[in-house]
Amino acid sequence: MAAKLNVQPREISGKQVKQVRKQGMVPAALYGPKYESANFAVDEKEFRKIFQNAGYSQLIDADVNGETEKLLVKEVQIHPVTDEILHASLYVVDKNTPITAEVPVELVGLAPAQDLGVGFVVPALDNITIHCLPSKLISKIEVDITGLAEVGQSISISDLTLPEGVELDSSMDETTSVAYVAGDQKIIEEEEVAPEGEEGEEGAEGEAGAEGEEKAEGEKAEE
Repeated sequence: MAAKLNVQPREISGKQVKQVRKQGMVPAALYGPKYESANFAVDEKEFRKIFQNAGYSQLIDADVNGETEKLLVKEVQIHPVTDEILHASLYVVDKNTPITAEVPVELVGLAPAQDLGVGFVVPALDNITIHCLPSKLISKIEVDITGLAEVGQSISISDLTLPEGVELDSSMDETTSVAYVAGDQKIIEEEEVAPEGEEGEEGAEGEAGAEGEEKAEGEKAEE
């Protein structure tokens, strides 16, 4: 059984919110379609453990003012040096109201291109934003890469099949690549380097320099 997060009311705000963190708590804001935005706090160790498992794509059972609620983590601010959790934004879901969530992408299977040494698969997208009812929320999107056999082949968001009741969020570009096959750099370099003396007697007209190809958490913690 998944652990239940204990969410406590918080009256301290502003610059004094540092006192909350010194007590081993994380300042948090709760909001939702049927929930008035309010300040709360959660135990840092407890929240860290639950968040590591749930991420941004799984609902969390929480005790809020004596009531059991379903929460979705929307934002977590972490100190870049100390790794301390500075603030969390938690969305209180309503079972009849669709939610938007970032779901991690997981590549599954073995690509023939990689198996045969033709190239290697490059993950191009970590998360996909979806829209669905809370009951339809999925924890990840599996992407089958067994059809990737040649360098240059790719899988785009438009190639994915989402479960019934789950839609791609309007913020996503369906042409975005999820994964693609890149050539083995060592093989490419070996093919591009000609044996010494091979190009010597063509004359100035045959000498042209090879042109290289060019390719080309943020807000302050709530106070």
